Amino acid sequence: MQQVVVTDDAEAAVADHARELGLTVAELLATPFVLVGTEDEIVAAVAEHQRRWGVTRFVVRENALEPLAPLLPRLTSDGGRSSLQHIPLP
Repeated sequence: MQQVVVTDDAEAAVADHARELGLTVAELLATPFVLVGTEDEIVAAVAEHQRRWGVTRFVVRENALEPLAPLLPRLTSDGGRSSLQHIPLP
């Protein structure tokens, strides 16, 4: 996970980055390497990445872990099929 931003305005939060990458905002928000939006939108995006891409594990960059940490209980409470797991590095 390269970017995690909890915000009420996901489109504004990624607009510049999308432009730099030559993507539309919608295309960038649909990729499995950014999680940007409200807490509910981020939880839904993780579920959608699992459904669409079969992604069941994410590697989260250190700078993205802090905003994601409060969501970990919601992201790992899926009946034993963890979609996100925190594994600290030494």
